[in-house]
Amino acid sequence: MLLIWDIHINARFQDKIIEQLDSYVHQHPDEKHIIFCGDFVYHFSYDRNALLALYHFFLELLQEGKHLYILAGNHDWLGNSFVFEEARTQTYNIEGQETLFLPYTIDVKNMETKKVELPINIQWTIDLLRQSTNKNELLSAAVNEYLRSAIAGKKDLLVIHHYYINNTKFPGQKSKFNYKDVALHEDILKQTNIKQISWHLHQSFAHGNYVCLGSVRSTTPLEANQNKFLFQYKNGTLEATQSDINPYIIVEQGKGSFSEADLQEKIKTILEGNKKNFTFSRQKSEWNEGILDDWSIPAIWETVSTNEVQWSQISKTAVWRSDFRNITFIDNPPELKNISLSIKTDAIDYQNIDEYIAPELRVQIKDIKLKKESIELNELLENFEISAKNLSTWFADWKDILKSYLMKKHGDEYDKYEKKLKELKLL
Repeated sequence: MLLIWDIHINARFQDKIIEQLDSYVHQHPDEKHIIFCGDFVYHFSYDRNALLALYHFFLELLQEGKHLYILAGNHDWLGNSFVFEEARTQTYNIEGQETLFLPYTIDVKNMETKKVELPINIQWTIDLLRQSTNKNELLSAAVNEYLRSAIAGKKDLLVIHHYYINNTKFPGQKSKFNYKDVALHEDILKQTNIKQISWHLHQSFAHGNYVCLGSVRSTTPLEANQNKFLFQYKNGTLEATQSDINPYIIVEQGKGSFSEADLQEKIKTILEGNKKNFTFSRQKSEWNEGILDDWSIPAIWETVSTNEVQWSQISKTAVWRSDFRNITFIDNPPELKNISLSIKTDAIDYQNIDEYIAPELRVQIKDIKLKKESIELNELLENFEISAKNLSTWFADWKDILKSYLMKKHGDEYDKYEKKLKELKLL
């Protein structure tokens, strides 16, 4: 089966998106099952024409004899109606793999839940969430109860869902989510009888029995230096082919202008860094021998020198892999014409742009921006030498911080900012 997720289609990228998806599908002519995991709607707008173009792409695939599964994401709702019609929660047998679809659903009344005995901590969490007045926590209760009943008694179930995992920080992620975001109980990561695939989070990674597929494209510049992949799932393994619809790359200003060779090296570095989100290494000294933390359930230890489950006597390092971590990466570097490049600099000086980027590279890439290095808050506070106690006590200290920050970052235009802030009674 082919897995395509988080398209977020809009007018700007619709042709590029459909062209790349069409090419990917036809590179795998033997694959009859294609799972389109929302979100289809772009973050900030409902683009009817772009969604209609995507719908016609679906029809073309159906006419070719493909079996399509169209799943809802949290962006794909108008009121209580999904932008496309789909089966909300169903179990299918796809290529011999029993598969449960659990898209983002608002109408929980259609979720048929059978009564099963749950672990005390999970039952307690569901009961507590049921008492909430927050609609997302109520939805979390219903989704967790449904999923637990659906996986009970299963031996090898593939769960494809559109939900966060509660109170868990994943590889490559800076944020954690909770039940107010609509999330599954974190113990779902320890279920040895299931494998999880989800979308929703836009950066791909693996953790325990769980693989997050990321997104087909970068939806904002905040997703810089992230590889986007299209996945094929077959016989319990995943094959990842890089998508290059609109990659954003950020680099630090170096010595001399940034060249094509520098960019190619950066692309390789980014890919290797993103691959590490699917594995995890630690020195033996960091582990208590024979004791595994919850990050490693279910898990095996792979070593450099042997396939047996033991520590490598050569490297003294273990590479952690879950049972659902057999992933092959297809070498498919992005075309230069699709790349938006940002260079962090001390000053914004487009008049002397050739000092930052080689002219021959500048004309090959899609876009170039100079990005002034921002000051981290911790560094700012350290420079101002104001105690944390004073910061939490005196509003005057915040004024001093604001003044110092503006003078340091916008010295030449400080008077303009000071005047405006005084008008707002902030200074």
